[in-house]
Amino acid sequence: MNPILRHSLLALGALALTACSGTSAIQGVNVATSTNNGSTQVTLTAQLNTGQIALPDITYQFPLSAGSGSTTQTFATISVSSPSTTETDVALSYDFPSSLLALNLPTTTTLPNGTSIPLTGPNSVFQVLESSLKSGSSAGSFLYLNSSASLEQTVIGYALTISGLGSGVVGNLLQNFDLSGLSGTGLAGIFSGTGTSGSGFTLFADLSSLFGSLASAHSQTIDLTPDAIKIQIEKHVYELNQNHAQLQFR
Repeated sequence: MNPILRHSLLALGALALTACSGTSAIQGVNVATSTNNGSTQVTLTAQLNTGQIALPDITYQFPLSAGSGSTTQTFATISVSSPSTTETDVALSYDFPSSLLALNLPTTTTLPNGTSIPLTGPNSVFQVLESSLKSGSSAGSFLYLNSSASLEQTVIGYALTISGLGSGVVGNLLQNFDLSGLSGTGLAGIFSGTGTSGSGFTLFADLSSLFGSLASAHSQTIDLTPDAIKIQIEKHVYELNQNHAQLQFR
């Protein structure tokens, strides 16, 4: 491919949900914390420039059961809102008790599209919780947790499935970011796949410094999406933006 054309497509893709040339989709990622009864409450908010692509407001819940016969509680919520016609905020709020590490949660190493989770933690295996919508129905989106036993090394992430975002190819279109007010890094953007639940928005952040460690010492980016696949995803997002697409979360 002509390198000038390729550069133009990369600019149009903007490496995330927006397809506004020269504009970064991840406007900022902020972290706020508080402590209550020995647990750390964390709110991780990403401000996204979604251009002309419309996304609905929605709230996900991530239920967590402490054992057989016990009452299910909400471990985390993700709220999506649009403060303006071109901005979407995604806020993850969760409670990080140390007892979570003792639970027998399912584990995974991949995003819903089958590619490897793009930011490693203390190890490559993440505990995973599937979401439900506020109505209680299954939503097909996921919360990922990777932490050492001491909590000093912690990576958290999520994947929100979005209908209509799929480009027909398998790969990721991700952008690095620094956490505002915290010595931490992460990456966010689109995961693309085939089928009804293989595409959406994902974000992973290294929050190790919240628990006394330097984030850069414990995480590593491992996305291996070829440039040719990234270009196909970028072209699809650009077309969605040009058509003022209205997408739906699953």
